[in-house]
Amino acid sequence: MVVGMGIVALSIDARSLKGKRSVVRQVTGRTSHRFNVGIAEVGSMDSHTRAEVGFTVVSNERAHADRMMASVFEYIEGLGVATVLERRSELMHFGGGSTERADVVGDWADFEETEQGEAS
Repeated sequence: MVVGMGIVALSIDARSLKGKRSVVRQVTGRTSHRFNVGIAEVGSMDSHTRAEVGFTVVSNERAHADRMMASVFEYIEGLGVATVLERRSELMHFGGGSTERADVVGDWADFEETEQGEAS
């Protein structure tokens, strides 16, 4: 089994957290309706101009998981409701009694550093 995890940092033109929530709901709702993925807002919760949305895909083949991840990233960017600032992904293989990292694109720590820098 291959699990793909992605995160997208979005810049949102909103004047309040209520306006931001509306945009995040559009992104998460439309994406989950179009693709069979788990998706949620996962970071920058207190900022009304930035959101981080995370999603997961599961497949039995790495190539299929890669295609699904690329399609989700392209779809979110193509929605046009927010500007994509950054995107990260990671694939992990599970099975056979061991867990093996398939591929890492970017580093999750980068998002933590970015979020901490905004709080300063």
